Amino acid sequence: QSSTIPQPQGRVHHHPPTTTATMATEQQWKPFSLTHVTYPSHSHIVAPTLALLSLTPPFGVCALVTATIVYKDVLAAYLLVGSVSSTAVTSIIKKLVRESRPPRYDDVKEEVDYGMP
Repeated sequence: QSSTIPQPQGRVHHHPPTTTATMATEQQWKPFSLTHVTYPSHSHIVAPTLALLSLTPPFGVCALVTATIVYKDVLAAYLLVGSVSSTAVTSIIKKLVRESRPPRYDDVKEEVDYGMP
């Protein structure tokens, strides 16, 4: 007595698993000039705008440091301390939780960088 496995009828589509290598060939990425920020090259206005907006946190920290030193602004100092402490707490939580990042086009297997989507 042998059991048979039913075979699918009609056409069967087999899709290879998506890897970072196939993602790199499927989508071309373009660097934002003078930075390491990259964005998909097929987008006209949205991707470059979002790439530019991803650079705002360093400018915000520079503005808060400048306002704290030059104007001796206590509110700017509180915002700066809150921003730095929030970043430190987030980094600690990322290392404790160890949630993996979604695959990207430029992933290197030796690097271990945790993220929390």
